[in-house]
Amino acid sequence: FEPSNRLGINRFFTTFTNTFFLAIFGDIDPDDSIAIAATFWAFLLTFIFIMIVIFLICFNAMIAFISEDFATILDDKNAILAREKADMMLDLYCGMSKILLEETEKSNMWTYKLYRKTDLDDMDTDDGENANARRATKESIMRLNAKVNDLKASNEELKASNDSMSVKVSELKESNESLHAKFDELDSLVRKVLKTK
Repeated sequence: FEPSNRLGINRFFTTFTNTFFLAIFGDIDPDDSIAIAATFWAFLLTFIFIMIVIFLICFNAMIAFISEDFATILDDKNAILAREKADMMLDLYCGMSKILLEETEKSNMWTYKLYRKTDLDDMDTDDGENANARRATKESIMRLNAKVNDLKASNEELKASNDSMSVKVSELKESNESLHAKFDELDSLVRKVLKTK
């Protein structure tokens, strides 16, 4: 690539600065040194200012993109950690021998499908491929919460009945002791009667 010498252009930098100069200040005759000298400092300052503005804009855009990705990573930190753990478990699983693999598969038959809590809470939307699963999982969680509340209520009832039973048992012990005392009195009376005969 040999640039044309007709315009006095021999290098890439000269071509770039001439193009930039032409874009900013318009067409100036290359032989008119007074016009070039008058606008050179304005050109240089404008060039430096525009380069600084472009750098700041690009730098801010880069910071915005990075901070958005960083915020996304922080929001999904638990999911990312779980994914990394799952990858390590898969690597370990693939490195097992066939016998150990079969034993592990026999002893671990449960399978779980994970959903984000925001998906479970979003019950108004009926579209999407996992809408039924979200609804089913949400309903099962609600049923489990209801069962836990029922168990808590029945536990409180059992505690109350246990307290009443302990009161009754103490009453029975007292009545049993009084019965023992009466039986002892009867026994002593019977022995006295038998001795007198």
